[in-house]
Amino acid sequence: MRTGRGSSAREAGGAGFRWRVAVSDDAVVVRLEGEFDLAVADALREALDALVAKHPEQDLVLDLAGVSFIDSSGLGVILGRHRRLQARGRRLLLAGVGPQVKGILTTAGLGRILPLDERPAPGR
Repeated sequence: MRTGRGSSAREAGGAGFRWRVAVSDDAVVVRLEGEFDLAVADALREALDALVAKHPEQDLVLDLAGVSFIDSSGLGVILGRHRRLQARGRRLLLAGVGPQVKGILTTAGLGRILPLDERPAPGR
């Protein structure tokens, strides 16, 4: 994956949660860092929806390698973006899924809906 068409960073929430965006020809990669919880869910949901609208032909990759915790509001953001992209014929891919986050995603049933790739997104 080539990057370089766009890159930005943003912080949200009180726990230092942040994300970085890299746009390539085939995907928008969003690298998340921190606790993905209620405090940041709305801001990230809005940012992801804006990215999907701005780049309607690309898949969305969420790199969770830097996520230390995820709660039900974070799970809702992931599931909602999956449904939105699927309706447009695009995919949501999860990369960098560590053991703790993988356990939460699997328990919530998202492992049956989305592939959980332990490898970080390319270009990390």
